[in-house]
Amino acid sequence: MNFNWTGEQKALRAKYAQFGMEVVAPRAAACHDQSIFDQVSWTALCGTDFWRQIVPKVYGGLGSNWWDFTAAAEGLASSLSNGGFLLSVISQAGFIRGLAQHGSAAQKEKYFPRLLAGALSATCIAESHSGSHTPAVRTTVTGPANAWQLNGEKWNIAHAPIAEILLVVGRIPALGKRDISLFLLDESHAGITRGPAQNKMGNRSLPTSWLEFRNVPICEADLLGPPGDGLRTLQAILAIDRVYYGLLGSLMVRPALREAHSFLAKRQTGNSPLLEQQHVQRKFADAALALKQSLWLGRAALSQVLESQPQASLSSSAAKLSGAETAIHVARDMVSLLGSRGYQTGTASRLLQDALGFLAVGGTEDLHRINLFNQMQRSADWF
Repeated sequence: MNFNWTGEQKALRAKYAQFGMEVVAPRAAACHDQSIFDQVSWTALCGTDFWRQIVPKVYGGLGSNWWDFTAAAEGLASSLSNGGFLLSVISQAGFIRGLAQHGSAAQKEKYFPRLLAGALSATCIAESHSGSHTPAVRTTVTGPANAWQLNGEKWNIAHAPIAEILLVVGRIPALGKRDISLFLLDESHAGITRGPAQNKMGNRSLPTSWLEFRNVPICEADLLGPPGDGLRTLQAILAIDRVYYGLLGSLMVRPALREAHSFLAKRQTGNSPLLEQQHVQRKFADAALALKQSLWLGRAALSQVLESQPQASLSSSAAKLSGAETAIHVARDMVSLLGSRGYQTGTASRLLQDALGFLAVGGTEDLHRINLFNQMQRSADWF
């Protein structure tokens, strides 16, 4: 595995770091305080080649280069200090990968141009009774194949209040035991009700809510992937999401690190800056160590996911946990180092609120640790 960026990838990383600093970061505080999606920054991002990097050329993209995209996404994540916006990017990336890998020609023709133009997607898995435990979903498709109806509810879904395209996990009981399937819907489908945006502690610029489906008319053409193969298809989407939760989530601490470093270099204790204190330097060194570990683990996990290696599921969960825990620990240390300034509303306190959400998004901490244990049980390398 060679994780050294090419000259072109370094340029992409720098380009989108600058984009994050100049476009997204100045709006982060207001979007957080007002709990609103940053549509201005999203539209601006979609006006660049950011999403075209992972869309096939035939549909208006540049050819599905996930490493170029990752370089760009790393640059963006390291500069924007807005966890909610970053979660929108990660969710959209997973959706695009699922469509590219499993969508029909008609679905790709229909949805890729809309996604490139800025349409938001929502991946609808969780339900109120079971959370994100996919095998327990109750959303169900009934009726003959030429007149299916979808009924059920989804809970705590990112982009639910404003998404134009929905990927819904449901069951087709007529298939028998293996009945979980995926469906692609949009605003043209009748019978979909959206709840108001939830009031969250962190990631407040990411609109989340519930969705209700009542006798929504669908057909076989709305299936993403083969009927009954939803769990396997969904794993390909979730694996890359988990990698980016960790890889990009850990990088979002960089603005808070820079702010704390600048502040402590000027703040005096006795006759010297606080930055010269060994306990302060240790916290920065610990942050650098944790960031490097999360960065390399995330890139290694991404390589395994893209190559469909057997260890990809274990590595993606490990990357997600490592990155989220790094973000939380660094955020907590920066709040502590800044003292009363850190406890006030600002970059460090927002980071801590957002980082806590990264630990739960895409499956709880316990869910991923259980996945790690189960993967260890199946592997001859561990026991």
